[in-house]
Amino acid sequence: MESLCVVAGKHVWSVRVDLHVLDNEGNLIDAANIAALAALSTFRRPECTVGGDDGQQVTVHDSEVRDPLPLTIHHLPIAVTFAYFGDGNIMVIDPTYKEEAVMGGRMTATINSNGDVCAIQKAGGEGVMSSVIMQCLRIASVKAADITSKIKREVDDYTTEKALQKVKRTPALVAKKVNVPDVTMKESTHSALENQASKAPNDGQQISKGIHTPKEFH
Repeated sequence: MESLCVVAGKHVWSVRVDLHVLDNEGNLIDAANIAALAALSTFRRPECTVGGDDGQQVTVHDSEVRDPLPLTIHHLPIAVTFAYFGDGNIMVIDPTYKEEAVMGGRMTATINSNGDVCAIQKAGGEGVMSSVIMQCLRIASVKAADITSKIKREVDDYTTEKALQKVKRTPALVAKKVNVPDVTMKESTHSALENQASKAPNDGQQISKGIHTPKEFH
């Protein structure tokens, strides 16, 4: 959050994630969680500087002038959802839409790749034994590490592709060579000057390739 602060107590960046669900085949929470984390990981905010006489004037720089900056994300909280059936002793990870229609309840564990539990949510239904919850947390920890590595790999590929596209859009500065017609034009100009010099009266000077040189006096 500190990286979003521009001027303490006055200016701060506001970041919001809007999710639009196009289809739901089950476990919408986990899918929305992955989409939001990927969006935040690839987001870039404009760079800004603070100046002025009072040090309170904020200048937001265009992306063509200064490269936008990524968000400072220390870890990715991965949501892993379990559906439970019967007396709560049967747990199914990543339930489908049909499984959600007949499940007895649902529990979502949010864990990062270090195994730290960020949140646990249980949505209604029958009670679940603590031993079952601990087993789900162990499974969720492994699943979170796998999903984190996949998100980071896709984000790296996306960032590399964007960087290559930016390089292609930037025109390279190439020195222009002298064309042959230009050289021919200069030679023709010299020839014309020589012809003009041969027709001009002998007034003590001669023209040679456009350069005036004094003639010897007898």
